[in-house]
Amino acid sequence: RAAALPLLPTSAGAAAASTSASFTSASIAAMATPCPQHPPLLMGQQPQHAAVLGHREHFQLYPIPQYTFPDMSGQETLWIGLEHKQSTLLDRDIVDVLAASSETLRRLEKAARSAMNALMALGAVQEQVVLYGSLSIGRTDPTAANLESALSGNGAEALFATPGLSQRGPAPGCFITDLSDVDCAALLSEQCQSSQLVERLSEVSRNEMEWCQVHATVVPRFSVTQWTMVSDRGVHLDLSFFTDPAQFNQFCARQREFRETFWLTRRALQECHGEAGAIAFDAYIYLLKAFAALTSRSTLTSFQAICLGLFVAQRRGLTAPPTSLTGLMLLKRFLLFCKDFFAYEGRSNCWHGTDAIDISGGGRVIDRFSKRARAELYFTDAENSLQVHTSDWMNVLHNVNPETISSSAGQALECWFFPKSQKNQRKVWARLKRDLLPVMKLSHCAPR
Repeated sequence: RAAALPLLPTSAGAAAASTSASFTSASIAAMATPCPQHPPLLMGQQPQHAAVLGHREHFQLYPIPQYTFPDMSGQETLWIGLEHKQSTLLDRDIVDVLAASSETLRRLEKAARSAMNALMALGAVQEQVVLYGSLSIGRTDPTAANLESALSGNGAEALFATPGLSQRGPAPGCFITDLSDVDCAALLSEQCQSSQLVERLSEVSRNEMEWCQVHATVVPRFSVTQWTMVSDRGVHLDLSFFTDPAQFNQFCARQREFRETFWLTRRALQECHGEAGAIAFDAYIYLLKAFAALTSRSTLTSFQAICLGLFVAQRRGLTAPPTSLTGLMLLKRFLLFCKDFFAYEGRSNCWHGTDAIDISGGGRVIDRFSKRARAELYFTDAENSLQVHTSDWMNVLHNVNPETISSSAGQALECWFFPKSQKNQRKVWARLKRDLLPVMKLSHCAPR
């Protein structure tokens, strides 16, 4: 899915942390219970811990750059060079082809408004209702005037004032595809049960849109219950209800850090490569989403692919290529990194078995400290800002199979970039488009 509670475990591989069941009111009614680990907090109040191990001085930060990317200058010069205008046109075509249709945007907008208005009609506080995922990030750089609201994602008014919910040329103003869904989170009071709220939400919004309850997942570790619903128009809605203010604050902090990192990376590419860099970044994001959709969901989610892609762009996107930077060049660098980083045996000086990724602060690698996960990626600035103990840090890659990612990346490289006939970027894009369109444009596919 585009972002099915991306900063919390969602897959069957995290069975120890979550419990999934078919969606019935009787079986789920008592799922969401207050977490006794933290006392109730006011919004914005920082949780206190006796021992905080999340500070940077408690683990080694490697100097930048730590990972030496493969030398691709020779491979990139094999491509027929594109002039600035031609590369921009290529990237715009990638965005136009992979982006959601205007009809999909309208359906998602209507579903998001209906869900959020219904939640607030049922008593949810506006500042504690959060829209996240693809709809919450616009393709227009937030200005100084609306930067805070665009990055926070809190409150319906702030969300729908952002450039994400608008049409920008032939493509939507946000990074959605025809496979995208609506993701919404809210903090519930101790007296409110999420199962009852979901039932009432369906009744309140019946005049605007009918919702069918599909599935529920409870994650006790994060005091959250996730509900998946489908509208009568085929829109998937993921609702995440928190019962602990501290966990909700941490979730919001991670979302803010992701949005800020996303825009700082795009801005850095624009400053380095001009407007072509920004357009290449937009195309790159859509290509990452398409690559994730092409793999099985158990291999890599869209959100996980974007987080890894941001790290690659931070560390390699600012290197001037022999020709104008394009989204295809960034995708190739992403695939090369994934092939090496997630390999069964370490083949470079940065490997998932010994290193964790931190995409805060421009991207870096840190020492691993989780014994359960096979790979690690964190937003350490967000975790440290609320003094979260390292044992409670949210690992974005908590459920991935590294060898499967490496294999998928290697196959994509061989198929799209390494054939001798694929020296021309337009031919590379034609090959990708042939493989991606059947996946990205199938209306019956599950959202990612």
